[in-house]
Amino acid sequence: MPWLADGDLVPVTASIDIHPVSPPWENGSTSDEARRILSTQEEGHLIGYPWRFEQLCRATGTITVGNETHTLNGGANRIRRQGVRRLASLWGHVWQAASFPSGFGFGFQIYPPRKDGKRTYNEGYIVDNGKLIGARVVKAPFLHTLQPCDEDVSLVLDAGGKTLEIEGRTMMSTFMIMPPEINGGLQLQQALVRYSFNGETAVGMLERSITPDQI
Repeated sequence: MPWLADGDLVPVTASIDIHPVSPPWENGSTSDEARRILSTQEEGHLIGYPWRFEQLCRATGTITVGNETHTLNGGANRIRRQGVRRLASLWGHVWQAASFPSGFGFGFQIYPPRKDGKRTYNEGYIVDNGKLIGARVVKAPFLHTLQPCDEDVSLVLDAGGKTLEIEGRTMMSTFMIMPPEINGGLQLQQALVRYSFNGETAVGMLERSITPDQI
């Protein structure tokens, strides 16, 4: 069925500069266990290992819609990968990242527990005084409800021997509900989140998915 909408078509143009604010994080670089799992299990195919990294950035510029120009000044998470990803076996994930005004930042990816009992991928990092410190996820907000905003998506990380509790609440989301023949009907959410930590706030990203029987 064609998409129908009222109104005129208007041009949209964007001019955006992205500049890094932290060192890049390479998946599998912070622990032997993470590297082993990515090298020997499906999780490596799912994430695009070994040629993948991400990097916290700032994004500034403008976006023009018709005759109206809006200024942008916010966070970004730059992703680079090459190779083939095999996603047919994906059973869910949580991916979060944000950079705070002080320079502190964090990011991680984790998969839900495996049905076969094997340990699954759990790796992340924090940025402290400009340095990347490896982290593990103690608590992650796995997807269990399709709520577009104002959902608690707080997390807990163990990094450098310290436990860090970072509060998060969704601001806006998009959802993709896949048909049963694609990943068994996987449910996917992408969202902007307002994070709070150590007296600071920042807007960062969230992506997560889960199989429909977990919703």
